[in-house]
Amino acid sequence: MTASLLYLNDVQVQLVSQGEPLVCEPAQLVFEGTQVLSGEQALARLRITPLAAYNQHWAQLHQQPLKLPNPDYRHHADLAYWQLNRWLAPLAQGTPLLVAPSYRYQAQQYSLLAGMLQAAGAEPAGFIHAALLHTLGALTQGLGKGPFLHLDLCLHQAHITELRVHNGQLVIQQEWDFPELGLNKIKEAWLQKVARLCIDQTRYDPLHSAESEQRLFNQWADCIAQLQKGPAAGLDIDGHEIEIQHRDVSDLYRALHTKLQSLQGQVLLTPIARALPGLEGYALDKNLLATAVDQLPQGLINSGSIQLLQSLPVSNLQGFAGGTQQEANTRESLNHTSPVTHLLVNHRAHRLQPGLALTASGELTSSPAGPITARFEYRAPHWHCVGEGALKINGEAIENTHPLKLGDQLHTGQQKATCIHVSGSEHGA
Repeated sequence: MTASLLYLNDVQVQLVSQGEPLVCEPAQLVFEGTQVLSGEQALARLRITPLAAYNQHWAQLHQQPLKLPNPDYRHHADLAYWQLNRWLAPLAQGTPLLVAPSYRYQAQQYSLLAGMLQAAGAEPAGFIHAALLHTLGALTQGLGKGPFLHLDLCLHQAHITELRVHNGQLVIQQEWDFPELGLNKIKEAWLQKVARLCIDQTRYDPLHSAESEQRLFNQWADCIAQLQKGPAAGLDIDGHEIEIQHRDVSDLYRALHTKLQSLQGQVLLTPIARALPGLEGYALDKNLLATAVDQLPQGLINSGSIQLLQSLPVSNLQGFAGGTQQEANTRESLNHTSPVTHLLVNHRAHRLQPGLALTASGELTSSPAGPITARFEYRAPHWHCVGEGALKINGEAIENTHPLKLGDQLHTGQQKATCIHVSGSEHGA
């Protein structure tokens, strides 16, 4: 069965099943008496009742007590669970659900989210970085071999992910968060900028009341759409016409331009990021997520466990079978900057740590109950494999110890493991 996908970006959450969009709405919430407004309804009241507006529950997913307007909701997890129930209502029971959060969650947050999904009646099949899915979808359209720089934009941060293809796997190399450049802060800065321009050009202050401020806030989408087509945008603010220049808006996120220009790779803009005027790169279509899910191996989705997927196979795509000399050179270069941190087994990343062993049956465990084929030790600056049985690395038997490098293939009679680097991980010692 093909998995459904929940793309958890609080600017615009998407639920896709069988290639069809079931949900597409902002994760904004507004309390109005005993009622909770969500999505576009909440956005329409955001500037009118700002003290009753909440949108940090996905960026800060936790169970720490908060004072919220409605006592039925105790913390951010309660707000997130309420929205999950709303979004997952149209999903058929028993459908495997893959979840792609745009924020970098910790293990405790993933566990909390998995429990909420199950409590909401979903069948979580795993979590995956949205950048992996977007890039995999683009690769099916002949994007090239990278490296890639994926830019995503959430309410409370912008996020750049560097990805590469090597050894038939699409993997994440590095990530950068920009909490000062979330869409929330960009739109707030835009609101203040336009208000000043309106005062300068017409002597009218659109922030003089909550209602007029809301009307100005509602013109954000029209403004950036005009600036995508020309050097200036004309806005009618309560009957007062003003003009805003392209640079007035693009300067609000100039730091993203600067960071992207300092990095090597093809820029991939998510549908949310590409809406910002002045950002240049490959425009990712909103349907690419569904395309990528269709490319995932069934065994990866229907494994019977909730997995955190750190890489995706691409060897089945045209142009990615086998390896190339350029790929080998890239891998050799990466070994100097991105040491091995994990072993990839059946599409699951296992963190290297002292005491980890590979048993003769192909199991990776810190508590082996049977014969051992290899164990792993950290000897700065590399992890080493210490062979104790019938183990081959890259097709050759090893003697004593072997320093592990990115892309090394470990083979036993029962199992194959690939050495990879997971961004944000230390060597594990």
